[in-house]
Amino acid sequence: MSVFIGRDRKLTQGPGGNTSLKYENFCMVKASGKWLSRAYDEAIFTTLFREYKSFRVLNSKTSAKPSIEWPLHTAIQSKYVAHYHSVNSIAISFSSALENFLEQNLNVCLIPYLRPGKKLAHEIVKKLNTNIHNSCLLKNHGFLIWGEEAESLIKHIQEMENLISNFLQKQLGIQGKKSSYSLNGFITPEHSIFFKEPNDYINYTHLTGFKADIAKSIQDSLELLGQHDQIEYISRDEVKLIRNWPAEKYRINAQ
Repeated sequence: MSVFIGRDRKLTQGPGGNTSLKYENFCMVKASGKWLSRAYDEAIFTTLFREYKSFRVLNSKTSAKPSIEWPLHTAIQSKYVAHYHSVNSIAISFSSALENFLEQNLNVCLIPYLRPGKKLAHEIVKKLNTNIHNSCLLKNHGFLIWGEEAESLIKHIQEMENLISNFLQKQLGIQGKKSSYSLNGFITPEHSIFFKEPNDYINYTHLTGFKADIAKSIQDSLELLGQHDQIEYISRDEVKLIRNWPAEKYRINAQ
């Protein structure tokens, strides 16, 4: 499952995204700065141990730090949890027809943008109804999806991506594409971390490595927007907080 997500640029890019597996009182979650695409080639997971209602890192002195988004994984009780930053999930969160999409797909729980971490996890717990929802759309961020079997979760991801893609293409047929993609701010946490200015993603062909993948994913998301869609930017204060966040600096240096 990790490699399936990590090797598809339209699902996640570079060190983005994370997966987890729970068993007994343990939760294996992707370590900060590790790449899902490298799961076959290197140890990308670190282990959390459940103590009462909370988790702590097992062997914290020797183990890599868990992903800064580990609270998302422990907030969901399912055996497998996957979080990824797909092109489609970013585009649908800005679509003027988002409410219509959610009305047609009641099993998707919409979560407003919050910085990755405990506050976001608490918001998910507050809004989530596990009798109805089987996934969360995190605005300006991506998808959170879960299940009891890895293979069925992969199938669920594929179905969700196809569903959103078809929905967005239908909207484009009604509205027509936007004529300009110049941005007045940052649209995702990854965008704000790896690019100095919002429009540095343009002309991504001069970039190398995963930055090129992130830039291309931003462009691909914007090209799925219709003429009436409005982008909601991450606030400047939030961008500053993300960039100065010690956990984020650790992730960048851990690559």
